[in-house]
Amino acid sequence: MQMIVKDRVKDIDKTIDSLNLSFSKPQMNHLKNYTHGLITSENKTIEGISNQIVKCPDQSNLNRFLQNPRINRGEIDFKMIRTLIDDKKGGTVILDDTNISKTGKEMEGAGYHYDHSEGKTIYCHNIVT
Repeated sequence: MQMIVKDRVKDIDKTIDSLNLSFSKPQMNHLKNYTHGLITSENKTIEGISNQIVKCPDQSNLNRFLQNPRINRGEIDFKMIRTLIDDKKGGTVILDDTNISKTGKEMEGAGYHYDHSEGKTIYCHNIVT
C-alpha cells in the first residue's frame, strides 16, 4: 500500500510540475503538499494536512498560501483540466459538489443552494471537487 502512495505522489508532482504555473518554489511545494494531503489525509483540514507534512513547520504557512489573493485558482483549474483533456492515455474527470451548511448571513461565498439530500434549498457553501 505504501508503495502505491509513493508512486501516486510522484505522478501528482509530475503533473503539477507540467502545469508550468508561475509559482515560486515554496508555492509549488505548498500546492503539492496540499494536493497530497487532500488525497491521503484522514483529517482534511489545513491543520490535519500540515501535521502530515514533514517539511511544514506550521499550518499557518499552508493557510497563508491558500488565502493568498495573488494565487489565480482559475489558472490552476484551467491548466489542470487542459492537461487531463490533452492526455493521450485517456482518463476520467470526476466532479462532485458538496453543500456545507452555514449560519450567519455575512459569510463570504455562502448562498442558497438546493440540497438533494434534504430536498430543499439551504444556506451553505457549495464546494465542487
